[in-house]
Amino acid sequence: KLGKFFHMIEEDPEEQSEFPSMTNDDDLTHDCFDLSVFLPDGDNARITTSDWSGSGGGNDGKSWDFQLCTLVVDPIGFSPESMFPTRRWTYEALTEYCQSRYGDKVTPKPYALVEEFKFSYEDLKRSS
Repeated sequence: KLGKFFHMIEEDPEEQSEFPSMTNDDDLTHDCFDLSVFLPDGDNARITTSDWSGSGGGNDGKSWDFQLCTLVVDPIGFSPESMFPTRRWTYEALTEYCQSRYGDKVTPKPYALVEEFKFSYEDLKRSS
């Protein structure tokens, strides 16, 4: 379908005027969305972070990404029923990502806050 669309654009001058960026390489960069705004600050930054739904850009994104690599472990995956491609979450994959991003000393600790504040499953059930 995409090939048919581009073929139509090339052959019909009227269609070309509606899509100037498709016919003029100089304009193409102006119409592209700059995904770098979603990159967290810091070394080894990637669009895909510890939060698969996105950590956000800049220092806020770096901070959230680091939190998810240390104390706020969020085991999110995507099932076949999701609008996203199926992706299984694993602790090992998260650890590998976090250490490649922040160094070997950074290890996700999914129970650290529970242990620090002595939360129990019963406490969490009673909370709103």
